[in-house]
Amino acid sequence: MASLARHFLPLEFGTSVANNGSVAVIGADAFAFFSNILPAILGLLALVAVGWFALVRIRRMFKSDLTSAQGFTLEDLRRMRREGTMSEDEFACAREAMTASLRSKVVTRNESIDGATSESTRPKNSQKLPQGKRPIP
Repeated sequence: MASLARHFLPLEFGTSVANNGSVAVIGADAFAFFSNILPAILGLLALVAVGWFALVRIRRMFKSDLTSAQGFTLEDLRRMRREGTMSEDEFACAREAMTASLRSKVVTRNESIDGATSESTRPKNSQKLPQGKRPIP
């Protein structure tokens, strides 16, 4: 009964029960354990920090590539005019071309929303059937 109590009752701080039932002090062993494992823990933390830093840099690099692929915006044209790299006539011509392109996209979208169908917007299964023939359900 005493040996069972020794295995299941809480131990005092800094003690351990060996396989043979003897109680040993583990204070020195704990220090040795942490001094052996501490470099590995610090190495893993450093690896995680470097990986996080690399991930942030890669995401920032790809994000900047996406914004540069949009082309010119009206704000870019205004900036170029302010800096003097574009004359007033060039700015007016580029602005008109940009607004006309945007206007045509808006008109095309509104026409397709209003119900005007074109070949590209017609569903593929809505083909006209010859006279007198009905589809099989």
